[in-house]
Amino acid sequence: KPLTDDVKKHFEDNDRVSVYSYESYRLNILKDNGYKNIKLDEIGENFIELINNQKNPKIDRIGSRENNKYQILIIDEAQDVLDTSFLFFLDHLLESGYQHGDWAIFMDKERQSGLFNKMQPEVYEDILKYSNQHHKFTKNLRNAYRILEHLKIEEKFDLIDGKREIRGDVVIKDFRNDLETNITQVIFEIVSKEKFVTILSPYSQQKFFSDALNASEFKQLNKRASNEIFYLTDEISKRKQSVKGVDYYPVYVDGIKRFKGLETPTLILYWPKYLSDHEDRKKLIYTAMTRALNKVYIIKT
Repeated sequence: KPLTDDVKKHFEDNDRVSVYSYESYRLNILKDNGYKNIKLDEIGENFIELINNQKNPKIDRIGSRENNKYQILIIDEAQDVLDTSFLFFLDHLLESGYQHGDWAIFMDKERQSGLFNKMQPEVYEDILKYSNQHHKFTKNLRNAYRILEHLKIEEKFDLIDGKREIRGDVVIKDFRNDLETNITQVIFEIVSKEKFVTILSPYSQQKFFSDALNASEFKQLNKRASNEIFYLTDEISKRKQSVKGVDYYPVYVDGIKRFKGLETPTLILYWPKYLSDHEDRKKLIYTAMTRALNKVYIIKT
């Protein structure tokens, strides 16, 4: 959802581009065709039922005809949706089916696959057969050198080379044997130094607040700097604002999975000790750290 909201805001003044999450797009089609009280885990089955049982279902087909609203379909983070129900959906959404229709798919089928849904390799191989262009990224233009270096050396990832000139930094703050340190104060000090910061953890925002960050205390710490206010938010669209000589900086807080596809100048990655053996640890670490453009602070507790 945060990625969808961010891309949607980017195109909000362009009436030729519409942005949806995969589930919301299918949900809208079902509602347009009279479905009610739809369960999220039954959307795929409902869509198959719609196509098989209704002669002319209401669907805005995507294709090159003049009366079509859209000519091409772009799917990002496709590793989260590549299964047989997706293939069925794609085949009936595109005017010429997925074998001959106009589509573009972007994905990371290796390091980020499986964080939401299990990608079906046979579906990937099937759709690959009908692609007339297949590109692999050969250079990284997002992450600073030291972020990629950390992932290569410490996490043993085999990565493409970074091409940004900035070296950046990875700072590890290890409090695993320190029960006295105030984590909220540590985080506030980083935020007040770096200004534009996102905080990610392996679990939900609500659990992060209960386990690590005291939101009320964080708010109180702002009193030390009268011309700068840092506030916690779950709205990705928030931007820095200046009001009557005071600069207000949003600090976005979320789980790693929900921040997939987005980026931030500086990242605080909070990683508790009891998740050190998490089955998706490497994927989560990779996904989180590659969101950062310039700098990563890893807080271990």
